[in-house]
Amino acid sequence: MQHGLALQVRQGLKPDHPHLLQQYVLQQRTDAVACGTTGEQTRIHLTTYHLLLETICDSCVARHWRQLCLEHIHSPLLELKRLAKSEQEQARLRTLHQHLNTLCNYFLK
Repeated sequence: MQHGLALQVRQGLKPDHPHLLQQYVLQQRTDAVACGTTGEQTRIHLTTYHLLLETICDSCVARHWRQLCLEHIHSPLLELKRLAKSEQEQARLRTLHQHLNTLCNYFLK
């Protein structure tokens, strides 16, 4: 089901059902907590971030769905911030924020 839900979110197949987006983000966070290791948690949150960012940048997806993805992308970013301990991890987080800001200015203006 998780892959199917990710596909629905990524393609914006049900743009009038925002609960699917909330369910996806919550499930990803739950999976990250359950896995235990910091590396695996980071991987899951990065996957969530990238899926939401790709959706935001996809002009074939309904604009309001992309806007909802923007509202939810801060959840994995907050988790990544919590996990970022080294300067390298913090620099990667800053880069993710910069990419998000740049792409949103282009795709959601």
